[in-house]
Amino acid sequence: MKITHIEQTCGACPSQWEITLKNGHMIYVRYRWGCLYIGMSAKPTNNIDYAIYDNSSLTLLDEQVGGEFHGHMTTEQMMEHLTPFLSDGVIEGYLSKERNT
Repeated sequence: MKITHIEQTCGACPSQWEITLKNGHMIYVRYRWGCLYIGMSAKPTNNIDYAIYDNSSLTLLDEQVGGEFHGHMTTEQMMEHLTPFLSDGVIEGYLSKERNT
């Protein structure tokens, strides 16, 4: 899946990004306390809240990837974690699974 827009909205504690995909879905990435969270809106939107707070948002990743006091991550480091989810069919698989539940 192609990224059409990426913006780092906070540099550290937490490091966070808002990402728009070609299919119109948004991804929110947050790194704080060593925990990396990647959430995606279940539907196309221009409102990042649907990737964060909405009950239908999809959690792609929520795991400890650094030390408990870590809160800074570069965009390049974040992309290393996000890129596997952008591979052909992965995002579509999450969306298909969500539609079937």
